[in-house]
Amino acid sequence: MIRCRIGEAQNLLISTDYSATQIAAIVGYSSVQHFNTIFTKLVGLPPIRYRKQYLQNLQGQRTQ
Repeated sequence: MIRCRIGEAQNLLISTDYSATQIAAIVGYSSVQHFNTIFTKLVGLPPIRYRKQYLQNLQGQRTQ
């Protein structure tokens, strides 16, 4: 269940402009801090850094 929530959060991070707080609530976390902790543990990056890195990688692919 946790992986499912975090997977949905990853999708929302890369496909919307929702804040990490909004995404945490959407995927069922009442505590943003707990969401950040779980996300970081499973993905290896905090949610906002995950979004930033994804967008940077996407930008790099477009310029090549």
